[in-house]
Amino acid sequence: MTPRITTIFFDLFGVLLGTDQSAVIHYISKQLKKPYRECREIVTGEIYMRYERREIDFKTYLAELLRALPEGDLLDPEELRLRWLNRQIAELPLAGLLRPLALRYQVWVLSNTTSDHVNLLKSQFDFLRLPHGFVTSQAAGVPKPHPGIFQFALQRARAAASHSVFIDDTRRHVNAARELGFIAHLHQDFESTEDFLKKITGLPL
Repeated sequence: MTPRITTIFFDLFGVLLGTDQSAVIHYISKQLKKPYRECREIVTGEIYMRYERREIDFKTYLAELLRALPEGDLLDPEELRLRWLNRQIAELPLAGLLRPLALRYQVWVLSNTTSDHVNLLKSQFDFLRLPHGFVTSQAAGVPKPHPGIFQFALQRARAAASHSVFIDDTRRHVNAARELGFIAHLHQDFESTEDFLKKITGLPL
């Protein structure tokens, strides 16, 4: 039997924001309005394998990638090149699920960071206006995986652990939340976490 969910807590770095390859794929998916998985198969497919094997250089990889992507000519080649080379902190694919989730559940961010840092990020990333609230280690007085930060988060959200989902990319954080009764999920890739959320919420996402 699927438990009744009222609240979903997301870790911030490595889950909603990050610098890995999925941020670039998410950018392409949004720009071309194509499914993330479809873009991922092309971006990390045979052309990328040829680049990894050093059969082609980076310039050739990008050129062939743009040709292989549906309507890839709509992308700015220079913007894509810079995103690949810099891969600075960027919106990760899970961020795209916040809007439909926030329509039905309380959505909170639970992060080992400071309020000032959160405010800076909110000014840079529009999707961070969607959560109902933020819990930082600074505000809680202790960092994850200390149980105090999870208890503080539940108090702030007025939620019960047994009706709350917690998603994080660090195993010890997930284990700590699970010990307190959260429905906890270890985030390892977009697809598996998306499938988990679909199953636990019943939403198509």
